[in-house]
Amino acid sequence: FALAAVFAFSYMTYLLDSVVMVEPPVELEHTGDRDEDVRVNMQRIAEILERYIIEAPDQWVVLQKIWDKDYTEEKATGNSGRNGHSTENVPAEQKEPASTF
Repeated sequence: FALAAVFAFSYMTYLLDSVVMVEPPVELEHTGDRDEDVRVNMQRIAEILERYIIEAPDQWVVLQKIWDKDYTEEKATGNSGRNGHSTENVPAEQKEPASTF
């Protein structure tokens, strides 16, 4: 079966006008190899997001907590994983991501 996702983004101009951008449908992989399908589909989504973030970085805000603590004042202690995420209390098999972009 075929699956597609449609992504839409809105941003405000300096004149306080709203602009809505709608991407063409993105066909999602569904080969039966779940891990590979997830990797390929997430890569496609990340590339779309990346284009919009690069174009207007001031329009993006993270509205959920993505780090388990504040790392701004912490010196490197060896407990930090990739991108500042803590690896404390994480099972060894989960310390490395299943896939990379």
